[in-house]
Amino acid sequence: AIAVMEDGRQSYEMTCTYAINVTQKRVFRTEDTFDGLTLMKTTYASFVKKYGEPLSYERLEGENAYARGESYEGVWAQTTARFVSLDGDDAVLYCLFTQDTSFKGPRSTRVGSEETDVTSAFRDKGGMPVNDRGDRLLYNIDSLGQEIGTYRVLDDGGALIEYYCPSEDENCYVQLTYTVSEGVVDSILWQQYVSATAQESE
Repeated sequence: AIAVMEDGRQSYEMTCTYAINVTQKRVFRTEDTFDGLTLMKTTYASFVKKYGEPLSYERLEGENAYARGESYEGVWAQTTARFVSLDGDDAVLYCLFTQDTSFKGPRSTRVGSEETDVTSAFRDKGGMPVNDRGDRLLYNIDSLGQEIGTYRVLDDGGALIEYYCPSEDENCYVQLTYTVSEGVVDSILWQQYVSATAQESE
């Protein structure tokens, strides 16, 4: 720190060292998974063995499908799961949407969790809102925005808590989104997707 007088004269420089003894929570990572499930590894057969036969199971086309391979969607009472078969292999889980409170989400979060339970489970730099709605950046650890957490207020007064990180698969990302209503999580979306840039190049 340096003090400057109106006439331009400067003080000596003062340096202070701060020791911060609080460990920040980890950002969202690919190893943050739903209990017993792994994106791009859990097969449709093992999912059905754990959660039972779906009410329906159909092939997906267009923008709802995974950018590679053949995609399928299974619908359960409060859960929708999407699977993709790459190069004729067994279909594996790439997307899970649930409103089922029995699913144990990443870091013990789940449908029914308090909003603050979610934000306190992951890193939160405590940034100020960027607009009048209350949207704010929870964290952004690189200039490319590849690992990021955001909090966005919805028109109905609810909120979206979203986390993104690079996948182990090249040009792919993992997204974890909590939809919050009246301070409580009412749905969770967890998925891997191919980046738009990679899709264009293919």
